[in-house]
Amino acid sequence: AVPRQMPITRDCPYLSAHENLIEALLEMKSYADVQQVLSKYDDLGLPKSASICYTSVLLRARSAGELPLASADLNRNGMTAAELGLTASLSRAVEFNPHVPQYLLEQRSFVLPPEHVVKRGDSEAVAYAFHHLRHWKQIESALVVLHFSWESAIAHLTHPTQQGRYFHPYPTSTRDGDHQILPAHHTISTHPFESTPSSIKVTFSGCMLFLAITLLLQTFPLAIKGIFTVVLHTLHIPLELCAQMLEHYCPVVFQTLSDG
Repeated sequence: AVPRQMPITRDCPYLSAHENLIEALLEMKSYADVQQVLSKYDDLGLPKSASICYTSVLLRARSAGELPLASADLNRNGMTAAELGLTASLSRAVEFNPHVPQYLLEQRSFVLPPEHVVKRGDSEAVAYAFHHLRHWKQIESALVVLHFSWESAIAHLTHPTQQGRYFHPYPTSTRDGDHQILPAHHTISTHPFESTPSSIKVTFSGCMLFLAITLLLQTFPLAIKGIFTVVLHTLHIPLELCAQMLEHYCPVVFQTLSDG
């Protein structure tokens, strides 16, 4: 099958034949040929997939684990060039599909892969882990690197609505597509930052509160003035008690605050 798929992958890079070819080459442990296939998809104009991105991480982890460590190879951060390339490759893979690591580390249970998948979605992660988990287990250093590094890569992701470092914003339609493809009993994995950022929530709440107060002041000025008077008077009593206690128990501190 491999000799037949090679010309198809070379002549028609936009088809998905390369994913079957990558899996076949990994089964044969022909890592040099896998790297040759992946190198053709470094062009940003060609479509990416979880298979391309995470297989690149797999090969880099294998290379980094086999290279002898020399002090001359270390940079300021104590990492070799191979380790830096591995870190960048993992960041790119996690940005493309952040659902894959938990399946590869068997932290989430997955179902049989569907016939069709949603790119960058949970269904693609399920399909990739189902077909490629055994290849990751054959390279021990790969799972070790993934275990200790994937959460750091997740932490550096941008919000899905923003332009990423390597790819376009995360599609908002992936979850709906996954719901239609995956079985109902499967819990869909969501993007780590799919919820609204807390800063946006705080800003929105502050604006709404300011708008509400402004409308109330214009509509019921006398009533709002009376409410503010009662609130200030209510707060004045406990503050005055605190001041008296501070003056009684800590006269030096109270005197310093009064002079200031």
